[in-house]
Order: sequence, then structure tokens, then C-alpha cells
Amino acid sequence: MLKESNTAIAPVNNVDEVLKDTQVLHDKMLAEFDHPVHGKVRQTGIPIQLLETPEGIRTLCAKVGAHTDEILKELDFGSEAISELYKLGAVG
Repeated sequence: MLKESNTAIAPVNNVDEVLKDTQVLHDKMLAEFDHPVHGKVRQTGIPIQLLETPEGIRTLCAKVGAHTDEILKELDFGSEAISELYKLGAVG
């Protein structure tokens, strides 16, 4: 019905389908990284490419909780308060 009404549509793919999609492969939209825990990891790259601005993924995402202490300190939590949050299980 949508095709007949000339509506722009596309399938919604899961991750496995995206990694095998012929258009994604043709446009070189995949990036591969050496993950410290999972080994070689492939993921989609940057979908927007600008002529004068280089695109690229510089780092992998941080592990959950990797910046907790830093953020709490920026929010003026002291060391004792942060320790208490860990003891209570409020952060981990």
C-alpha cells in the first residue's frame, strides 16, 4: 500500500541483517574494532559523510560505570558520599 502511494519506505533490519546488507557493504558503512573483551567487533559506521569534515569512530564506548566517580565529583559529591553510594548499591 505504501509503495503504491509513492511513500518513501525501507525495511527495519536487525543488527545481523544490517551487517550483511548489500547497500551497507557497498557504501562501506561498517567499522571493525579490536575490543578488549570480545575480540574483533563489527558495527555500523557514521551514517553522515561530509565533504570537508572527516568522519570516523575514534574509540569504543566506555564500559558501564566507567565514569561514575568522575561525574559524581563534577556534581560536587565528596569521596565519602561516593563511597556511601557504592555501599548502598546506588551506583556500581
